[in-house]
Parts: sequence; structure tokens; C-alpha cells
Amino acid sequence: MTPRRDLFITYTVLPTPQRILFGGGASAPAIARGSIRIAGPSGTVTLEDVLHVPELACNLLSLPTATRRGVQVAFSAGGEQVVFSECDGKVIATGSARDGLFFLDLLPP
Repeated sequence: MTPRRDLFITYTVLPTPQRILFGGGASAPAIARGSIRIAGPSGTVTLEDVLHVPELACNLLSLPTATRRGVQVAFSAGGEQVVFSECDGKVIATGSARDGLFFLDLLPP
């Protein structure tokens, strides 16, 4: 999910906004779905089926959705680092823990 319309390379407005629920009972509407590109350590990767949620404060990535789509997720022994990779071992992105959340180390696409 992303609040940034400018990241989308494909974009389809949803016929009816989809209500996204967050912790603490908060929610926000997703107004569109599409594809975005991210640049990680092994090059640019296209993420499909990304929701456009303008009210978000930052981009969010769902670990269950990523793993259902074949992305492998590995955490360091201490839990400070995370690595996202494809089935062949190609690293898509890495991230670091800060304030109880993981932040991806991405380059501008």
C-alpha cells in the first residue's frame, strides 16, 4: 500500500473504495490498485496489485501477502535486519528495524 500516486506505472481506479483496517481500529480507503517499481540491491523489481491509499503516512508492505506470492523473508538472529528474496535467492530488498518497525533500504526507481 502506498499514499503516493506518482509511484504507479499501472493504475486502475476501484469502482468502490476498499476500506483498509489498521491496528487500534483505524481505517482508510483504498481508491485504486496497480503496479509500482522499487529499486533494491539487485535492481528494479515490479510489485503488482499495490493499493493506493492516499491517507497513509508512509508505504506499507504486507509480509503475509509477499510470502503468498513466493517472496522469501528472512530475519537476522537478533531481529534487527530483514531480507526479501526471490525463490532463486536474488535479493529484492533489505531492511532495518527502528522503533519496532522494519524500514526497507530502497533506492529511487
